[in-house]
Amino acid sequence: MVTKLKILFCIQLLAIPLSHSWGMELMVQLYDRTVYTPKSTITVHITVKNNESDPFRFHAAEKRLFNIDFDVRNLRNLPIEHSEHFKIERNSSQRVFYREMVLLPGEEYSFLADLTDFVTIHVPGVYTIQASFYPDLQTSEAAQKITSNTLTIQIHPDLSNVPAYQEKLDAETGRILTKEKLPPDEVVTYMLKARQKGEWPKFFLYLDVEQLMLQDPRLRVEYRNKSDEERFQMVNQYREALQQRQVDTDILVVPSSFSIVNTSYTPTDATVEVVQTFEYSDFSEKRKYTYLLHRDKGFWMIHDYYVRNLGTE
Repeated sequence: MVTKLKILFCIQLLAIPLSHSWGMELMVQLYDRTVYTPKSTITVHITVKNNESDPFRFHAAEKRLFNIDFDVRNLRNLPIEHSEHFKIERNSSQRVFYREMVLLPGEEYSFLADLTDFVTIHVPGVYTIQASFYPDLQTSEAAQKITSNTLTIQIHPDLSNVPAYQEKLDAETGRILTKEKLPPDEVVTYMLKARQKGEWPKFFLYLDVEQLMLQDPRLRVEYRNKSDEERFQMVNQYREALQQRQVDTDILVVPSSFSIVNTSYTPTDATVEVVQTFEYSDFSEKRKYTYLLHRDKGFWMIHDYYVRNLGTE
């Protein structure tokens, strides 16, 4: 049954008979394990659990901010101010819709809340988060509440407009790409699928651009005569040239399909042979790509390749 009330008439709430068992547990955890910035949505998973032997009755508000609140503090233990959205919702005269809920012994009630609806974090840093749950809705500072465990969260600087940072972002999730210890054939598959989708950060993730560049004798001689800073710039320029399809075009051709036909490797080096098919308007072409990989800090990286034409169909 859905009930409504005016939050201005607090006496009406106090008159509603609700039986409480205060051996309740409130648990919070971050819903997404990702890199947070001041612009991020921070979703918190909240669980109310009845650890008592009696049923627990409470009001579940349609708008979560009448049931839940967050105390967010920086490392100096200074509280972060509530967001404008929170202040407007809490202070406006409105009807609060809720359902009467009952948790039997051992039962749980879980829901998600967006922390940014409650507080606004402008400054990167480390913060602690503690939630409070109000079974009868939060209508005053004296309202009964259940407090949760404390979380720690790090807010990173927003680098979304920095090119070097964008090169490491997954276009699908917005998260920073990190290498995994994949076997050689899966590394090649990952690279080829990224190329098919035009996802450059993923394409470069397991590509040793420096070693690929040094397969060119002219660039190798030039590289040897450069300082460390100039070498770094050369690698970045080669990476940009690859993305602009100005160099090493064979590895940049997008296959319509591919099939790994052979993989061999030692503890330090690997060879993966792939038959790649390229579809054109009136024919298809097959090529056999042989990718050479080496193990770098535990990760297999593609550092060279060669191609053999298998004919057309």
